[in-house]
Amino acid sequence: MIDFRIKKSSALTGGLTFQFVYDKSDNRSDHNLEDFNFIDSIFVQEEAFFLIEPIFSTNESTERTPEQQRYYHWGLNYHDLNSLEIILRQIIELQQGIQQYKNLETVHKLDLYLTKKLKKILTIRRIRYKHQNEMVNYLTGIINFIKVAIDDKDIKGIWVIGI
Repeated sequence: MIDFRIKKSSALTGGLTFQFVYDKSDNRSDHNLEDFNFIDSIFVQEEAFFLIEPIFSTNESTERTPEQQRYYHWGLNYHDLNSLEIILRQIIELQQGIQQYKNLETVHKLDLYLTKKLKKILTIRRIRYKHQNEMVNYLTGIINFIKVAIDDKDIKGIWVIGI
């Protein structure tokens, strides 16, 4: 079962997770995790992140080859405000697509939609209609986190850390 819960953290969180950290520094080149401010950061389980990984990996603020994008889930990935606006629009579009499927007769359509959108093999056994509300709530949490970054004048972007 995929855990779609978003958890808050004020420290680096280990495990098979992705952590989202606001960047308020003027020195984006500093990749030293000890200097990161994890206050108000959030983290999600790796399997839940797969739902949005293609959106994040193709909208990074640094130039990356398709091979590097493929391995987005390892390490530090930076997104400035411009890339966050694109990511926000695409996550909202994904969320609307998931919300379209409201009844059990369309479970198969939802599975096909997600598998196509993710370009990953998430089998029909793993994503089901019963997770629809969890996915929508999960995406709402990610959307809200990104909106704070865009609206707060002190935030210059976010780091997404694959751990």
